[in-house]
Amino acid sequence: MASTKITWSWGTDTVLDFDPATDVLDFGWFSSNFFTIEEVDGSVVISIPSNNQTYTLSGVSLSDLTIDNITASDTSAISAWEDALADAGSDSSDDDSDAAVVPDAPENLTATTVSESQVELSWDAATVEGTGTVSQYNVYVNGELVGTTSDTSYTISDLDADTEYSITVSAVDEAGESATSDALDVTTDASTDDSGDTDTDDSDTGDTSGSDSDGSSDDASGDDTSDSDDSDSSSSSKTFSPYIDMSLSSAQDVVDIVSEAGLSAVTLAFLVTSGTDTIGWGGSGDVEDATLYNGTSMASVIAELQEMGVEVTISLGGAAGSEAATTFSSVDALVAAYQSIIDTYGVTKLDFDIEGSSLSDTDANDMRNEALAILQANNPDLEISYTLPVTTDGLTDAGLALLESAAEAGVEISYVNIMAMDYGDYYDSGDMGDDAISAAEATLAQLDELGIDTQLVITPMIGINDVTSEVFTLEDAQQLVDYVESNDDIAGISMWSLSRDNGDTEGYVSAVGSGLSQDDYDFSTIFNSVTTSDSSDDTADDDTSDDTSDDTSDTDSGTDDTASGDTGDSSDNSDTSDDDTADNTDDSDTSDDSSDVADDSSTDDDSTGTTTSIVWNWGTDTVIDFDPSTDTLDFGWFSSSNFDISEEDGNVVISIPSNDQTYILEDVSLADMTIDDIVANDASALAEWEDAIEEAQAEADALDTTDGLVA
Repeated sequence: MASTKITWSWGTDTVLDFDPATDVLDFGWFSSNFFTIEEVDGSVVISIPSNNQTYTLSGVSLSDLTIDNITASDTSAISAWEDALADAGSDSSDDDSDAAVVPDAPENLTATTVSESQVELSWDAATVEGTGTVSQYNVYVNGELVGTTSDTSYTISDLDADTEYSITVSAVDEAGESATSDALDVTTDASTDDSGDTDTDDSDTGDTSGSDSDGSSDDASGDDTSDSDDSDSSSSSKTFSPYIDMSLSSAQDVVDIVSEAGLSAVTLAFLVTSGTDTIGWGGSGDVEDATLYNGTSMASVIAELQEMGVEVTISLGGAAGSEAATTFSSVDALVAAYQSIIDTYGVTKLDFDIEGSSLSDTDANDMRNEALAILQANNPDLEISYTLPVTTDGLTDAGLALLESAAEAGVEISYVNIMAMDYGDYYDSGDMGDDAISAAEATLAQLDELGIDTQLVITPMIGINDVTSEVFTLEDAQQLVDYVESNDDIAGISMWSLSRDNGDTEGYVSAVGSGLSQDDYDFSTIFNSVTTSDSSDDTADDDTSDDTSDDTSDTDSGTDDTASGDTGDSSDNSDTSDDDTADNTDDSDTSDDSSDVADDSSTDDDSTGTTTSIVWNWGTDTVIDFDPSTDTLDFGWFSSSNFDISEEDGNVVISIPSNDQTYILEDVSLADMTIDDIVANDASALAEWEDAIEEAQAEADALDTTDGLVA
């Protein structure tokens, strides 16, 4: 019997020699919204549209399969296969009426509660006029995607006071995304804070932002450290413990990888639910008998790392799996499962990565926190961390609620680890180093307001993020190190992930490469410097400390203000800020930044042109008022295979076929353009534009010559 594990592998088309009588497809934690099932020319084809990827069972039809050929940890994946196999059994594949159709747009979008900073929404469930099951709803603010949910309600947070927003919702099923609902225009309540955006005292950001007028972060690290300006506390205890995805086959070499990267700590991910009241790596097996791909026991590998002096943290949860508390039957069973990790692997650090739908599962969060309080009482040396998603405005409401639950249960949180990644266009400033710092400063202010006394760890996704317009560079890494070394409230840095710290996948998102041009372990080398620095608080020069304090003094005014205020000064220290944002240091630029984000553009520093970032935005048709003499298109890390260029009715049309998306340069022909209108990190994208422009200009020149002869 052969078991084939369905995994993420960008752009691949895998053909399987599959025997339905004996073989099995293992979908792990893939949910039904990640893949489609169809039969093409007598072969089953499994497509993963978002990853430009397929698996083909050569010569095997759907009617040849049974549900016994499928294993999956996510029930929606099993349901999708049951439906597909049932349809095949009734010959419905020949009946177009059973093809999935896009849902109708959601109706009756309503704001149930409006405050200064958030809006609570509800709407009627979308209907499908035919075959299809709604799996999620997308929520848009001013045309930008800000969140998804499987419910018919959603809370939008971190909004500006006394500001009008246009909100829409769409529905998604197997066939794709619906049209958006009728727009709901909502104006947030006016601010009741009399301190004003320009106030730099503790009333705006709490002790974490400092009370000195010069914004010095040396005096702003809270009561425990504010009197120790000359101490080494800001750097001597910093850590770097990157995540490594143990579900990848390359993880079998984790000992060699950690050694080659020169690490003193590593975080192994992820343990998740693997059955009734059991947990296992990647959702398979159990803790005690777990093995890697080469058959080596997990326990022996962890023991070898520990003998090398490497501090091992075990992480539970993650984006794809179910953390144990979401499925376990009781607190006692949960305590026993967590205790088995400590006993089997001899670790004293457990990390809980809670995101997606798990983050808002209050029953599971409360049960987990009750279990962790018991676990810490039984293991006094145990350190617990929570890894949570953030925007540049800090933790979400659900993340804050989870931490409040932990505090109430008596859990001692060693640090909160923020995932500085995948913010989305609405929050992204265009500079990932600045965004990470803004997220950290905002989170520190939130923790101070909650009265939770703990430090932060910052975890960027190195290289190209899942939101591909966001790219965390080596320069951003050095900027983050400089910030962490200067701030007593930051315990260290992690990253997602060690398996990606190489240049093997240049130009695209991958689980096994950063997508950047780099040498092996370049990011690890930079981040690891925080553990070896012998500098004290004095290493924080005036520019750096002023940057972070200036940012937090305007925390309540919105993320764009924070990010822009930081960028201008931080470029002096690390040269990571591009020219377009380096001069936007005035708080008055906030409104401009916000509007830029809404239409995917940012204004150049000389105000003579506009740069429009080409980003993934499913199903949209964006019309751009483009001036070829001044404006530019920024393709980021898009490669030529991601888009097509054409000219239709005198307009340049940029199509992204896999995303059902277009950009249109209205009344601009290809002959009007030059290569100076294009910015791209991927050489193939530039080459594609050079060819298209040269061909158009040659045709225009030939036409001019012909016209001259006729005259």
